[in-house]
Amino acid sequence: MCDLATNAPWKFADDGGFELFFPVGSAVIMANGEHILLVKNLTAFYSEFSAPSGTRIFEWGGENIELSMPGDVNGFGVRQYIRIDRINYSDGSHPLDFASIGVDPWPIEADGSGKSLRRVTNSNYDNDPINWQSANPTPGL
Repeated sequence: MCDLATNAPWKFADDGGFELFFPVGSAVIMANGEHILLVKNLTAFYSEFSAPSGTRIFEWGGENIELSMPGDVNGFGVRQYIRIDRINYSDGSHPLDFASIGVDPWPIEADGSGKSLRRVTNSNYDNDPINWQSANPTPGL
């Protein structure tokens, strides 16, 4: 996705410093109801799944995800980014990361057993584990 005001790319980032900038030369404009897939390994994905025609698939290595739009350029000439959305996924097996409640609230079935995480309600808060469930994978649907 390219920002119309700045002509700079939007980006996905994670806590480990991994960044994916959308290509500027080929705009990533999503139609209503369209999906973009972020997959950890393209080769492994294609060996197991297919996606509907027109679904755009990008390789992504992170588990936490943050979508940012381009902001102003600072005094050093560095583009600043504005966080639009963020999700701190877990695989359901890290209770120490959730010490205040003593249990990892994310669905554990999506941790390597063939299930994926699926949002329950698209309009609800993204970073709430209650808004996610484990389900059979349906890439791009």
